[in-house]
Amino acid sequence: MNDERAVVGERRWVNAVFGLLAWVLGLVFFFPVFWMVLNSFKSEADANTSPKLFFHPTLDRYHDVTASAGGVLSAGQAFTNSAVVVIVSTLIVLTLAIPAAYALAIRPVGCCGRGQGRLATAPGRLWPTTPRLQVWSRVA
Repeated sequence: MNDERAVVGERRWVNAVFGLLAWVLGLVFFFPVFWMVLNSFKSEADANTSPKLFFHPTLDRYHDVTASAGGVLSAGQAFTNSAVVVIVSTLIVLTLAIPAAYALAIRPVGCCGRGQGRLATAPGRLWPTTPRLQVWSRVA
């Protein structure tokens, strides 16, 4: 007979109940997404009728979305524009942030005592700008 005691909070039935609850909640939250994707493969007539699980899938809706319309960007062009903006802005941020992080790493900020200079910059980023300016104008 195995006489090992379970660690507090590690009872099998508790883990099973929490696991089952997590699966049920996950399926409840996932079902609407699954239903939207399933409806995207239905024809418009099938999607507007009572729910059917078995139907003839079609890609007509995807063709309508990706085709160009007069004066409107297609989905492919819009995706390309978004990707270019994201990549360029990420490169700009990295170009500025990497040297700043390197400078802070090799040369500690000497305002707050030994080893606390790096910690002092975090509240400055979290604190809103306007009240900070008001406080510093009163101190100075």
